[in-house]
Amino acid sequence: MIHHGKKNRGNHTKIEGIIPAMVTLFKEDQEIDETALREHIDFLIENGVHGIFALGTNGEFVYLSKEEKKQVLEITADQVNGRVALIAGISSHSTKISVELAKYAEDLGVTAVMAILPTYYPLENKNVQMYYEEIASAIEIPLYAYNFPMTNQLNLSPKLVAKLAEQKILAGIKETVMDINHIKQMIESTPDDFIVINGSELLLDQALKAGVDGAIHGMANCFPKKLVQIWDAFQNKKPEFNNYWQEFKEAIPLLNVPMDYLPSLTKEILVAMGRDIVPQVRSPLRIIKDRWRKKIKDLKLLKAQ
Repeated sequence: MIHHGKKNRGNHTKIEGIIPAMVTLFKEDQEIDETALREHIDFLIENGVHGIFALGTNGEFVYLSKEEKKQVLEITADQVNGRVALIAGISSHSTKISVELAKYAEDLGVTAVMAILPTYYPLENKNVQMYYEEIASAIEIPLYAYNFPMTNQLNLSPKLVAKLAEQKILAGIKETVMDINHIKQMIESTPDDFIVINGSELLLDQALKAGVDGAIHGMANCFPKKLVQIWDAFQNKKPEFNNYWQEFKEAIPLLNVPMDYLPSLTKEILVAMGRDIVPQVRSPLRIIKDRWRKKIKDLKLLKAQ
């Protein structure tokens, strides 16, 4: 096991900028491809990303075992090796397992951990507080919530998140919502040092203008350089911002595929870019149809990489 030492909650790398929701790469037999994963991490960092988020939606975490999640985190922490911020996804249906993964990730030296609420049983605010409180009390590094109501039918309210932030349970949140007003309210309701991250490519320009601290996107796996250009141009008030955003927007219609196609779509774009990966996804996720592959090949953005 690789250990990089614990980091204290009050002394950690700032989470900001463009952070790919990293894909988990597999071999043909759906087993984790360590070599491809390490090469992909280098590709992302070399293209200027500000951090990496492992084991999110694009990372197919739902269909990985606890041991496989630990394997992905160990590979990722070793390959990142402190070069950029690293957020570890520790989501699980079980609080006990989320706590175990959080401790494991902390021992690997990650910057922060992030957890989406468990699905299946409907949860109320008391359940939400219990889940995040148990994780936060077990670690010293920051804990981020992952708000994605499409997956668990529960939209974390700014009021509840602000309460958890004030109690030092949550240090930030990834907002994968299609409502810019929700993001604005989250920013306004929470303390100044609370990190709010945009999770929807479609809202990126509006979210930047609203004052988010960063963006975690699946498309940052494929177009990291363009998204970093967008981020840098916005931060430095460069006129090129609008041009970069218009160029990137060409890829957004591709995201209209059903949600269970997203990991496949991301990997097929990487293949179309000439990356040496197997576009395998973990069953029961579906592989995209040929008509989507044609749309990928027609992207001007692809040719610009």
